[in-house]
Amino acid sequence: MRLVLDLLCKRLTLSQAAQQAGVSPQAVANWRRQFVTAGQDSLQPQARQTKEADRERQLRNEIVLLKAALGDAHLALRQQRSEFTRRPGLPGSFRPGPARGSLL
Repeated sequence: MRLVLDLLCKRLTLSQAAQQAGVSPQAVANWRRQFVTAGQDSLQPQARQTKEADRERQLRNEIVLLKAALGDAHLALRQQRSEFTRRPGLPGSFRPGPARGSLL
């Protein structure tokens, strides 16, 4: 972090910072960009952060509801299949054993 601060304060050039860190100038430029972006994000108005948090909470709640609905639908389908296969005389209600000549 000190390297990036020195770069931003113009105490070091990009090439000097890269040489000190033993990395490419592009890597140092990426660090600088990430540092500045993180600082900008932390200075966002609280209302915007709250709005984003509210939306994320809303989406998480929706995911929970959708998972529950999917689970309920799966259980209902299993119940219907179970009831259907138990009815005598209906096609599909007979489940044959192993094929002739099998080792089971």
